Amino acid sequence: MTRVALILVSAPRWALEDCVSMPLFQRTVLSAQKGGIEEFIILARDSQERLKATVSEDSRVRATFHWADGFIPPGILREDLGSALMIIKAETVFDPNLVERLMNLELQDEVACVAVRRGTKGGAGCSIQLKGDEILIAREELAEAHGTTAGLILVRPEVARDLLSGPKAPGDLCGLIGALLQRGKVKALDVTQDLCMEITSVEALKESSKRLYGLLGLSSDSPLAVYVNRRLSGLLTSLLVRMPVTPNQVTLLSLLIGLVACWFFWHGGYWYAVFGVLVFHASVIVDLSDGEVARLKFMQSSMGAWLDSICDSIIYSGVLLSIAVALYRHTPEPHTLAVGIAATLAAFINSNLDFYVHSVKKSDVIVAPSAATPLRMIANEDNFYLALLAFVLFNKHLWFLWAAAIGCSIYILILIGEIFKNKSSSGKAG
Repeated sequence: MTRVALILVSAPRWALEDCVSMPLFQRTVLSAQKGGIEEFIILARDSQERLKATVSEDSRVRATFHWADGFIPPGILREDLGSALMIIKAETVFDPNLVERLMNLELQDEVACVAVRRGTKGGAGCSIQLKGDEILIAREELAEAHGTTAGLILVRPEVARDLLSGPKAPGDLCGLIGALLQRGKVKALDVTQDLCMEITSVEALKESSKRLYGLLGLSSDSPLAVYVNRRLSGLLTSLLVRMPVTPNQVTLLSLLIGLVACWFFWHGGYWYAVFGVLVFHASVIVDLSDGEVARLKFMQSSMGAWLDSICDSIIYSGVLLSIAVALYRHTPEPHTLAVGIAATLAAFINSNLDFYVHSVKKSDVIVAPSAATPLRMIANEDNFYLALLAFVLFNKHLWFLWAAAIGCSIYILILIGEIFKNKSSSGKAG
């Protein structure tokens, strides 16, 4: 079954406004596509050519388009659309996960389900009154409003076909919801805590951009990443997204900076090592930025994830090898070089095995919840950096090599155990 979304362009001016490096309409299309939409019907009475220009030559856009002048021509809304159709206001910024969440809802006795932001009044969105999770009234302004609409609607296809197939079709979201209320019960989906908001003012556009940057963090981020690194990488990302650079180019920049850090460690000595830590931290910041640029520009790819993993493994193992060689030149003891080589190999295997488990085989290999937290703590790059900083400041480089060799080896053994355990469980289940 093809997932179809109808995009309602009610204010072309806002649809063409820049929202973090791209027109808002383009971001709406790419967000919906990432949420699983494969086909779009665009209802736009004005500025069709300018809107088409934002997506027609975009290689990231893979969906099929049907353009309509204000209402749906006969035959576009096919009979095989399934039980629900997605309607999206073009001037909306939203988390792609919300599209998936709405599309998976089942309409029971309702004709539609509308994403709403409770407690908000005025500004962006159409004012609504609620009774529980049911919408009673939807108007541009209400004296006693319980919230506002958020730009996303799930509606029965036959109802949408009836309401939007003629020249008298509602041209805005508020009018459409009013027409839906005349057909039956309209349910409200609370998205107050999510990024989902209609853009009708400069203030709303600025807020949406700020919230887009706020979503760039990952669930595995450590406190150092949340309070320091992400703030620094966010500043860099805000510059990079407006430049003609790709995430892979940012990844290679991170590798280059990481190799400069290795050069400092290779020289040996206290102050070279301190400068090495600082340059390594800069590499970590840039490494965070490549993923942020990818998410903001909708340029995530398996190739990019692989390249990021390879570059990370080169940097981390390179730092350990450089420290080991510098120590061995100063104190040519066999055990120094042996520990350094062991730490280097363990870090390289660690990084690539972690990528294999959590990216390549994430659908087949699932780390047990009880082991997930300590595993991620061991593998976290921020903990590697903090340990490196501490040992360098106290001039205990050999201790760091021992800690890295032991920690990475334990992580590898646990991961291998989890892989075999999950394969064994899958075999028994089959």
